[in-house]
Amino acid sequence: ERARLIAVERQRADEMEALRATLTELTAELELQVLLLAIVERASVLLEGAGGELGLYDPNEGKVEIVVSYGFQQDYIGTFHKLGEGAMGLVAKTGEPLILDDYQTWKGRAQHYEQDEIHAIIAVPLQLGKRLIGVITVVAEDESRRFSDLDVNLLKLFGQQAAISIENARLFENAQMEIAERDKAERELRRYQEQLEERVAERTRELQKSEQSYRNLFNGVPVGIYRTTPGGEILDANPGLIQMLGYPSKDSMLTEKAGSMYVDPEERTSMQAVLEREGLIRDVEMQLKRYDGQVIWVTNTARVVKDESGKVLHYEGSMQDISERKLAEIELQKYQEQLEDLVEERTSELRAS
Repeated sequence: ERARLIAVERQRADEMEALRATLTELTAELELQVLLLAIVERASVLLEGAGGELGLYDPNEGKVEIVVSYGFQQDYIGTFHKLGEGAMGLVAKTGEPLILDDYQTWKGRAQHYEQDEIHAIIAVPLQLGKRLIGVITVVAEDESRRFSDLDVNLLKLFGQQAAISIENARLFENAQMEIAERDKAERELRRYQEQLEERVAERTRELQKSEQSYRNLFNGVPVGIYRTTPGGEILDANPGLIQMLGYPSKDSMLTEKAGSMYVDPEERTSMQAVLEREGLIRDVEMQLKRYDGQVIWVTNTARVVKDESGKVLHYEGSMQDISERKLAEIELQKYQEQLEDLVEERTSELRAS
């Protein structure tokens, strides 16, 4: 008895090691169709089956579509199982594993498998949490082969990781499609830019695209947060502002006076007057000097913080670097001037003719 138990444990350990190695291979595969075939092949080998199938569940249609058919005389890819129909449909409906000792004599057998001599079959759902991804089956052609509860547990463990791998491959495939679409859009944009003669007809659409691009750029840049006194002492600055203005450290920035960072110090004086009169400014454009002397454009939004008596304690605000947007606006102005020249030139030609 002890020798039998040791043999069982050794077999179990071998199965777990084979499962671990198999799952490692699956996790690394991101091409969906290759992954799906690999899942069925590995499951068949793992359970010593003759073949198997994998079906993906479509919640909108309420059906399971076979996407991999491995080891059968006939190719069943593209075949659908309604919920409750056949072994796959039954597992998809109940969410529970299924073992059949002889599929040939099972009353629920799907009719389209009559050309294949299938005997023992095991099927488990592929799930992410409570969400059904699909169903995997492994079949045996040997009449003496029987699947056990241990096989169910092994295939369930395999199926859990297989479901995750399928989802990852789907996400990767979608991401690749998005990248391809974005690349295509960028190529189209370059083509438009190279075809100056088409700009008159396409100008409105290009301006709309440009406006969206500028808005995305504007919203995506880092935000600098600050707190300063009316006298210009910098009380606090976040990493975004320090990086935006190129200072080597926070301490080096706090030693500066706020007014010294303005290209035009009068802009801060004007800003203070509005702040103390209205209590708030929004998106005021101004130019600042970075630590290295470079000039950048920013938008400034700030509010006044007062004590209970109404005395101004400090200003709190945020700045966004809009230098790239400013350059883009200049480029857009050039395009508009070029367009006006084209229109004027064409008008002159028409008048001359």
